[in-house]
Amino acid sequence: HEVGIVDPRRSLAHDSRNTLCLYFRSFVLCITMLRSLSVGLIGCHLLGNAAVASHPQAEPVWTYKVQPDLLGQGPASSLSVGSDGGIYFTTFKCVYNMLVGICVNATGDLMKLEGATGNLSWVYRFDGAGMTGIGYPRSVTMLPGSSTMNGASENGATSEMAVVLGATSAGAQEGQFGFFAAGLPLRAGAPGLSCDVPLSSGNRLEHPRNKSTQDACESSGACWDQGTDEERCDLVSTAQTIDCADPNPQSKDDCLVASCCWDDKYKPGRCFKGSPKCYAKSVNQSGGWQTARPGPHWTARDLAATRITSGSQPTKYGSDEVATTTVALMECESAAPPIGCKVEVFEASGTSTGLNGTKLMWTLDLPSSCDGGDDDQVCICDCSPDVCTSPPAVNTVAVVLLTCSSKGLVLLALDRLTGKQLWKPQLLAAFKPNTALLDPPPQPIFDSRSNLVFVGYQPTFKTAFLEARDMSTGAKKWSNSLSGYGCEVVRWSYAGALSPAGDALLVWDGYGISALTPSTGAAIWKSSGFTAGNGRHLPGVSFHEVSSTGGLGSDKETAVLVLGNDLQPSCMSCMQTGFDVIALSLKSGRTLGKAKSPSLKPIATAISPVGVGDLWVHGDTSNPPRMHSTIYAIKANFTQYRSQDTPILM
Repeated sequence: HEVGIVDPRRSLAHDSRNTLCLYFRSFVLCITMLRSLSVGLIGCHLLGNAAVASHPQAEPVWTYKVQPDLLGQGPASSLSVGSDGGIYFTTFKCVYNMLVGICVNATGDLMKLEGATGNLSWVYRFDGAGMTGIGYPRSVTMLPGSSTMNGASENGATSEMAVVLGATSAGAQEGQFGFFAAGLPLRAGAPGLSCDVPLSSGNRLEHPRNKSTQDACESSGACWDQGTDEERCDLVSTAQTIDCADPNPQSKDDCLVASCCWDDKYKPGRCFKGSPKCYAKSVNQSGGWQTARPGPHWTARDLAATRITSGSQPTKYGSDEVATTTVALMECESAAPPIGCKVEVFEASGTSTGLNGTKLMWTLDLPSSCDGGDDDQVCICDCSPDVCTSPPAVNTVAVVLLTCSSKGLVLLALDRLTGKQLWKPQLLAAFKPNTALLDPPPQPIFDSRSNLVFVGYQPTFKTAFLEARDMSTGAKKWSNSLSGYGCEVVRWSYAGALSPAGDALLVWDGYGISALTPSTGAAIWKSSGFTAGNGRHLPGVSFHEVSSTGGLGSDKETAVLVLGNDLQPSCMSCMQTGFDVIALSLKSGRTLGKAKSPSLKPIATAISPVGVGDLWVHGDTSNPPRMHSTIYAIKANFTQYRSQDTPILM
C-alpha cells in the first residue's frame, strides 16, 4: 500500500518496470523513474508493512471505484457535499501514446454520487476537467446559487454552481495541455437533467437498465440515440476511454469485427466503445460558462471563485440583479521557462450552451524575475523546476495571492473590480533573489467577520508560519509557527479551514489538528493521542452537525471530521497502513466518534472525510505506478464516546 513522495505538481504516466525497491526493517523504499507529460522525473514512495489495527474495520455502507483508464489510472479529487446531499468530485482518464508512454489527452469528469447509496447520479464531461497537469484532479468549488442565476430560472431554481479547472490537449502527440475554468449550474429536481447531451463529448453514458428498443429505453426514463453505428463512433479523442474488450483489440480489423470504433491517430491505434444507443440523462448545461479555450499551459493548483449577487458589490458588466461569478486564475503561457505570467480575473454570467459566457475584467502581468530595482515590483516565484505562486483567493472586495518581489515572498491584494493594488505588497519572508521556494504557498483564506485574510508559507524545510493580515491595510495581526511540514508525504493546500460560524480556524500542526481563535491566533484546543493528517489536502478537515452527546440527535453541535491513526504523532505514522475517521468537538476538541476505515492504505494517500446524514464518506488513492481512487461510506460511530465529556483544552 503506497505512500507517495512524488512531486504532486506533475501528471504521472509511467512504466512500472522502471521501479527499484529497497527493503528495510520497517518499510520498503521504491524509486520509480516516471515520465510526466513530456518531462522525466524521479519519484519515491514508501510502502508501509504493518497496518494499524487497534479496533475492527467498519463495514462500508457503499463503495465506489473510479473507472480506470487503459493503464489502470483513475484518481479522484477531494470530495464536496452539495446542498442536495450529493457527493461531488472530479476525475480524469488519460489517452496514451503507447510508443512513448505519455498521457497525450485526457477526459475529465465532474461526477455526482447519491450520498445515501453511492449510486452514480450523473457525469458531466469536460476535456480534462480538474486535470491541471499536476498529478491529481482538482477539487470542485461549490458556490451558492439562486433562482435567477445565469438564466437558470427557465429550468427551475439553481441550488449551487460547480466550478472546476479543466485542460484541453494541445495536440494529439505532445502531452501538453492548455487550462481553462468552467462553471455548471446544479438545478434542484428533475429540470436539472436532460437528454440534450452532445454525442461527441462522450458523456452519453449507458443507462443502468440498458434497453435494445426505443420504446423500452424511453419508458425506463433513459434517452435513445437514433443515429447509425458509424455516427456513434464520432467521439472526441478525450472521450475514447472505454475499451472495446479485455484484452482490447490491437488492429483495426479485429476492432471492427467486435463492433467497436477505431482511431488510428494514436499508435498502434485505439479501439474503443462508441456512444450507447440507450443512454442516461445528464445535467443540463444551460446557464454554464467556460473561459476561452485553449488556455495557457500552466496555472496555479486551484482557481478562485465567488458569487456576486444583488445587494452585494456592484458588477462591472451588466445588471446587478442577476447573480454572476467572479473567477481568478494565476497562469503562464509556459512554466519552464516562465513566459507570459499573469493574474486574470473574469466575470462569468453563463450561456444557453454552457460555453464562453465570460468577460475579462482585468489582467496583472507578473514578469519572470524582479530585476528592475523597484522593491515593490512583483514577479512570479521560482519553485524549481517550475514557477509558482499561491492559488489566488477572491471575495466580493479583493483578489489576494502570495507571489514574489526582489526582497522575498509577499502578499498581494488587488481590487476585485479594477485590479489596482489595495496596499503595498507585504513582505512575509525575506530571501535572496533567485532563491527557489520549497513548495507553492497554500491558498489564502478570507474571514469576513474579522476582516482578515489568513496566509501560510514555509521559508525553510522544517519551519512553516501562519499569519493573519488586516484586509484594510495589510498589517500583520498575529503570526504562529507550525511544525510537521518537513514531512514529505504531506502537502499544504489551504492556510486553514474556517468553521461555518467563523469562530474557529482549524490548522494542521505537529501531526495533529489545532483550533485557533481567528481574531487573535490564540489556541482553543489541540488534538492529542493520534496522528492526524491527509497527504493530499491539509488541513484536511470538514464540518458535520452531530449531537453534543454523541450521535445524530436533536441537540446539535458541530463536529470536525479528520483522518488519523492511533500511533504517536510523527511523519512515519503517516506512512503506516490503516486509519480512522474521527469526529472531534469543535467547541472542546474531545472525541465525539470514531470508526476504522475499510481502506488499508496510509493516511498520506487518503481523501478527506465529509459527513452526509449518518454517513462518513472518504477515500484513498494509490500512488504510482497505478493512481486509482476508491470512495467509501461508513456509518458514523458515536457509541463508545457518549460518556466522554473531558475537553482537550490548551
